[in-house]
Amino acid sequence: MEIVSKRTHQVLSYIAALDSPDVLIPVESVNEYGANPNIHVDKGDWWDTANTLAGLARRQRAFDLGFGIQENYSDFLARFGWIEIQGGSVVRITDLGKALLRHLNKPVIDTTSNDLVEVVTDPDNPFAYADALDAVTSAENSLLVDPYLRLDELRDIADFRVITRVLIGHKLKPKDYTLMSHGLAGLLNAGNEIEIRKSTALHDRYLIPPVGNVVMLGSSLNGIQKNICTFTTLGTRSSEALRSLHEEIWNEAESIEPTASQHRGPEEETAKPTES
Repeated sequence: MEIVSKRTHQVLSYIAALDSPDVLIPVESVNEYGANPNIHVDKGDWWDTANTLAGLARRQRAFDLGFGIQENYSDFLARFGWIEIQGGSVVRITDLGKALLRHLNKPVIDTTSNDLVEVVTDPDNPFAYADALDAVTSAENSLLVDPYLRLDELRDIADFRVITRVLIGHKLKPKDYTLMSHGLAGLLNAGNEIEIRKSTALHDRYLIPPVGNVVMLGSSLNGIQKNICTFTTLGTRSSEALRSLHEEIWNEAESIEPTASQHRGPEEETAKPTES
């Protein structure tokens, strides 16, 4: 079932891509993008005039038929609370709009099928990371196995509240584990139910739901926007074997305990580890 049209999805994505405290998105820009998102081809003044007249004729015909005048994209999105128009001239996406966009960008992975299903993310796509997060948060109460997961990615997946256990590797820098402990404390205080353990037995990356098909991740989450990434659902036999194996790993893994965070200075920022 289509919730919104492809063009509306495109306009909402345009707003989200630009939305920042440092960027003002004019209402006129949003409406112009919605009406003409593709590059114009100069076919001469006669073409522009013809298009203008045709557009006016369509609007007049719609009005004559009782359909009224079509509202613009900014008014349409604001009417449903997906954006807000500040001061009548500047557009901001709302939390409701962000939630809708997450759903619209979500690849559908059938975890009940025995067939292999692949979802490929493109690093040139500005929403590749969002696509990846939606793909790995498609099953409730899941175990995420990612040897190179760090605090930033942990915070992102915690927003979805469907991954309750995370297995990470042993090759991160010591400060990464310290930051992870501090971040975990904050997530638990905010009501997230998530547990993290560390193991030396990890190499590949998986999303492992309690039942159904395991999803194999072609890249660590911190590499989504640098590499083409393929997510593959595995068959029943492979899924059951991996689920059993990682339950054993989980039971033997070292728990990362939440630690109250002190003031963190710039010197605590760490570089991302190199994957092996």
